[in-house]
Amino acid sequence: MKIGLHHYSLANCSPATQSTGAHSCSRSVTAINAPRRLADFGRFVFTALHAFAAKTGGKTSGKIILPCLALCCCLPSLRADTFGDFNFTDYGSTITIDKYTGSGGAMVIPATINDKPVAYIEYRAFYGCTSITSVTIPSSVIFIGGGAFEGCTSLTSVTIPSSVTYIGGEAFEGCTSLTSVTISSSVTSIKYRAFYGCTSLTSVTIPSSVTTIEVDAFEGCTSLTSVTISSSVTTIEYSAFYGCPKLAEILVDSANPSYASIDGVLFDKLQTTLITYPDGKLQTTYAIPSSVTTIGKVRSLAAPV
Repeated sequence: MKIGLHHYSLANCSPATQSTGAHSCSRSVTAINAPRRLADFGRFVFTALHAFAAKTGGKTSGKIILPCLALCCCLPSLRADTFGDFNFTDYGSTITIDKYTGSGGAMVIPATINDKPVAYIEYRAFYGCTSITSVTIPSSVIFIGGGAFEGCTSLTSVTIPSSVTYIGGEAFEGCTSLTSVTISSSVTSIKYRAFYGCTSLTSVTIPSSVTTIEVDAFEGCTSLTSVTISSSVTTIEYSAFYGCPKLAEILVDSANPSYASIDGVLFDKLQTTLITYPDGKLQTTYAIPSSVTTIGKVRSLAAPV
């Protein structure tokens, strides 16, 4: 995962730190080297360093300090610049979009800048851009950071190309006008709160590449009526579809090894655990199948059971 820190190094850490963990880092550390594929960055990993907010795009936000050197001194090879309505950073071989400064409307992200591919959309790059109505993401992009389009309340549709392999948590949270989304066939996980509060989203098809739907991924999608789970999904976390009062059915591919659907109700594959009874099913009574021995973490039932 790219967090904007991968050009730093841990050369100044003590040998104990390098072999046993980050907590031994002394205040002489002036730089951090984090791989682009890092998926999360905990709050207390580097306890001796403070005041530099790491951009994670994941579930938590760590704090790191460069106590002796300014950021620009640590990263002499980086170059921040502008291209049209975009602020970007040149990382040598790829470009990262850091911020959008335009007036909105139909927004097209460039595929290249300075003859280099635009590969990353930074954490909250388009956060709160309430005037954007549509987004075209080029096939050069492989990474969409956490909260990238959070609060884009006029955004109605987005197509995520197959080149994208990672979409961060809260990426489209609060996009209240979003009615349709095409998820990349290369994405393996729908992160936590990715589409939280997308109140105009009516249906979702999970592509066959996805194995995990994280907690609260579609919570509060009040117009969502149907969800189709592909055969590849092996983990659906707690409250992934909580607070969806119109959701009448959760459909599951019959080849799925972990889940099954009976009349739109989500069960485990053996149908011994009732996982989710959709809020939009409006029967006055519901007969639990005789095979069920456990009712899972169902936060609300639309009908008594």
